[in-house]
Amino acid sequence: MRSKSPLPNWESVGFLVSETHWTLDYIGQLPIGQLRWVLGELHYQKAVRDYEQAAHTVALQLTLAQIAGDKHRRNIRDVLGEPPKRADYGGEYRHMGAKTITLSNGQAYAVRPLNLNMMAALEEKFGEPFGKLLTSQRMAVIRHLLFLMLHEDNSNLTEERVGQLVTVEIIGSLVEEIAAQVS
Repeated sequence: MRSKSPLPNWESVGFLVSETHWTLDYIGQLPIGQLRWVLGELHYQKAVRDYEQAAHTVALQLTLAQIAGDKHRRNIRDVLGEPPKRADYGGEYRHMGAKTITLSNGQAYAVRPLNLNMMAALEEKFGEPFGKLLTSQRMAVIRHLLFLMLHEDNSNLTEERVGQLVTVEIIGSLVEEIAAQVS
């Protein structure tokens, strides 16, 4: 069974660049949840434009057929089917805002949503694809990923310090938070 990749494929990234004119650097900063939502919305908007354009063509063809004496009463939906529908994200849209977690020292830290740059940094450090690293269950991978998610808003933290602040009591909830961002 093929596993679902947390990343959009390069065709999706190309589509995103062509539709928005965003740079790859900017796209790389987007959290996965937001990236998926933007791609879904862009695909929906394109499908609506395509449907509307096709509907105009079909309306013209149906009118010409009636003028020519065609007795069949068809409408645009008979020919094209139902118009596109927006994907249901269940009202759950993860935006760019950071969540906070409390580590073993009792202090709350801002945790940035996982983005492409963080995933690339993880791949570069460990020399393996991100998807494989996610399933490796190596503590070094979890520590570095958490460091990347914390460091942007907490530049005084080192990777070693993050490891000290993550105790056995809280590691399960942190791993769940990371897993929720890539599912």
